[in-house]
Amino acid sequence: MKKKILIIGSTGKLGKKLLNFCYINKINVSGITCYKNFNLLNNQKKKHNIKHSFAISNELDNKNFIKYLSSNKFDIVYFLDYGCESLKYLNIILRRNSNTIIAVANKELIIAAGPNLIKNFKKNKNHFIPLDSEHFSLKNNLLSNNNIKKIYITASGGPFYFKKYKDLNNVNFNDVINHPKWSMGISNSIDSSNFINKLLEIHELSYIYDINIDKINFYISKNAYIHSLVEYIDGTITINCYNNNMLIPLVFPLLSIDPNIKLKIPKI
Repeated sequence: MKKKILIIGSTGKLGKKLLNFCYINKINVSGITCYKNFNLLNNQKKKHNIKHSFAISNELDNKNFIKYLSSNKFDIVYFLDYGCESLKYLNIILRRNSNTIIAVANKELIIAAGPNLIKNFKKNKNHFIPLDSEHFSLKNNLLSNNNIKKIYITASGGPFYFKKYKDLNNVNFNDVINHPKWSMGISNSIDSSNFINKLLEIHELSYIYDINIDKINFYISKNAYIHSLVEYIDGTITINCYNNNMLIPLVFPLLSIDPNIKLKIPKI
C-alpha cells in the first residue's frame, strides 16, 4: 500500500528541493499545493505524476483542497508554505488523522498555534517535527525547564551584521535580500536581515519544547554549522551541529516510510 504524502507549499525553495529528492528516490507524493504559482504547480504535477494539486489562492481550488483534507488520511504532511492562514488546514488534519507525521517549516503557523501546539498534536497521537534547522537540531536533547539553564540558537548575521559601518538608512531592497550564505525566499531574507526571524524562532522554541522564553537566546555564528547550544544546570553543554543542508530535516520524516533512504552529505 502506498503511503500518502502531502506537501503544502511545493513551489517554494524547500518544496522544490523535497520534490526533487522524492523523484530521484522514487517516493510517491499524493498531493501538492501552491499559493498562486499555477504554472510551476502544473509542471510539478506532470513531472512527478501527482494526482492532486491545488492553488489555494483560487477560491474553487481552496474549497476543493479543504474537501480533500476532510476526506483523506495522510502518513506525512509537510507545511513548507508561510503565513498563519494554513492554521485552518492544520486543524482539519489534526482532527481527521492519527499517527500522522506533520513536518512544519512555517514560522507563522507555529506562532499562531501558540503554546497549545504540541498538546493538540498529542490528542490524536500525531507527531510534530520542526523543520527549522535550529529547532530540528534540538530534537535529540532532553529538554525541560528543570534541567536547562540556557538554550542558544544560531543566527548567521545576515547581510549587515558584519558590516559595522554600513549606513542602514541607505540600503536598498537588493541589499536586504542578498543573504551572504543562503538563497532564501524574500520574506525569510528580509526577516534574516533584521533578526526578526530569530525573535520568531525563540517563541517557536518555547512553544515546541515547552521551555520558558527567558531561558532562550541567540548568538551569532557566521558559518552557522552549529545550529543550537544547550547549557544545562549541571554545568554540561551540548552542541548540536550538522551540515547546512535543509535536506537533512526534510528527509527525516521520510525515514518512517523507508529507513534505508540514503542522503549524500559532504563530509565536514
